Formats: sequence, structure tokens, C-alpha cells
Amino acid sequence: MHSRSRWIVAVAVLAAAGIGLALAAGRSPAAAAGEEDQGSPRLISVTGEGSVKLQPDTAQVTLGVWAEKPTAREAQSEGNAAAQAVINAVRAEGVAERDVQTVRFSLYPVMRWIEEKGKDELTGFRAEHMLSVTVRDIGRVGRVIDAAVRAGANRIEGVTFQASDPEPARLQALEKAMANARSKADVLARAAGVQIKGLQSVTAAESGYYPGPMKAMMGAGSEAAAPIEPGEVEITATVNVSYEF
Repeated sequence: MHSRSRWIVAVAVLAAAGIGLALAAGRSPAAAAGEEDQGSPRLISVTGEGSVKLQPDTAQVTLGVWAEKPTAREAQSEGNAAAQAVINAVRAEGVAERDVQTVRFSLYPVMRWIEEKGKDELTGFRAEHMLSVTVRDIGRVGRVIDAAVRAGANRIEGVTFQASDPEPARLQALEKAMANARSKADVLARAAGVQIKGLQSVTAAESGYYPGPMKAMMGAGSEAAAPIEPGEVEITATVNVSYEF
């Protein structure tokens, strides 16, 4: 009788343990999955790009003079006189005083290799004076360059065209970048068979600004007018966006 009772109790204990294990096994994966879902949202992350082109209304011309003479004083004196003549010439073409800026000034010895002596020797000094000239009427850029060359400019390093107020175009480029990001996310969501629930995060990268280069320019000393083509300037924006699904 006692043996039978002990056997019944043992069976009951094992059954209870089995039910407990079964329940634990049934709940734990779901609970763990729920915790994981709450801690790590499912995301689609994309990069969106947008750009806007606009007509420039300002030109930046970098030009100047250099003079080479036997002595440093002579080189500097001639360079100063030539630079002042160039400044006066561009001012006469309507460029404001605030729009003419010295961007580089240097005076250095000139060394040349003397084959007969087998060494470098000092042959003189060179003075260089470079100016940045802002032309706010781009229709006059060619005339400003011509006037500078006639006055003695013998270095022209380039012309870039800019927009004086690019902010509206920057904002428009950002809008296009966001639309581009959403389009990419929608394509990925459809391909994955999921639906986008909402925006999780967005960051905007620094907008890019690409001034238009000068299409053509005369060389120093040319008799022809400088043919200038401003073209367009381009403003770009990039956004990094994460959508939750």
C-alpha cells in the first residue's frame, strides 16, 4: 500500500515539473523576442541626395603682377607700382574698393643653375602681388580683366562664378534630398515585403556649393577681349535618414 502511494506521488511530481517546463519553454522565446523588439527597432537606413542649379550673379577674379629685377628693392618697387596700376584700372571699371583684396604678396630670390660653374647662383629677386577682385556685375567681367592686363597684370589664376544669396537654393536642395531618401526607402520596403511606420532619425550633411568655372579667358597680353561664360552654379545637399518598419 505504501509502495503504491509513493509511486502515485512520484508520478504527480514529475507531471507537475513537466507542465512547468513546458510552460517555461513556451513563454521564454516570445518574451525574449518581445524584449528584443522593444530594445532594437527595425530600421531601413538610406542616404538621400538633392541638387539645385542657379544662375550666378557674382564673379571672383584672381589676378596680379610679378616683377623680376637684379635687386630686391628694384623688384619690390616695380611690383608695387604695377599692382597699384592694376588696382586703379579695375576700380575705374566700377569695382568697389571693398571688392579688391590682396591675397598674396611675396618677395624672394631667384636662383638659376649655372652649368659652367656646376652650381646655383643668385640672379635676381622676384616680387609677386596677387589680388582677388569681386565683380558684382558679371556682364563686366571681361572688361575688368582686359583693363587689368592693359594696366600691367601678367598673372591671371582664374575666375569663379557665385550666387550672392545661395540660401534659398540650399533649402530647396534639402527638400529634394529628403524626397529622394523616402523614394529609396519605399523601394526597399516593397522589395522586403514590409511597410514603413514612420521616421526614426534624420541628419543633414554639409551642403555642397560648386561655383561655375570660367569657360574661357585670354592670356596675359592678348589683344582680344576676354570671352567669359558664367554658366550655372550647383548647390547639393545630402541627408541620412532611418525609417522604422
